[in-house]
Amino acid sequence: MRSTAIFHVECSSEELTITPSKGRISAESKQMFTIGFISHVERDFSAEIVVNIRGGKPLKMPVKAFAKIPEI
Repeated sequence: MRSTAIFHVECSSEELTITPSKGRISAESKQMFTIGFISHVERDFSAEIVVNIRGGKPLKMPVKAFAKIPEI
């Protein structure tokens, strides 16, 4: 029998916001995450998000972005 998974998300970057950061997923469900990125300087960005699932192996997801300042 499959059971509900409890998870929480870790990321060391203060420039990323992740929603939801913790919760439950039933055995037959999927979970979508929303990742927001804000930078006040133009640059390449790279980080790793780790989703810890109780009783399971951590899932590591790389995140890459490029911030460009608009010209007005």
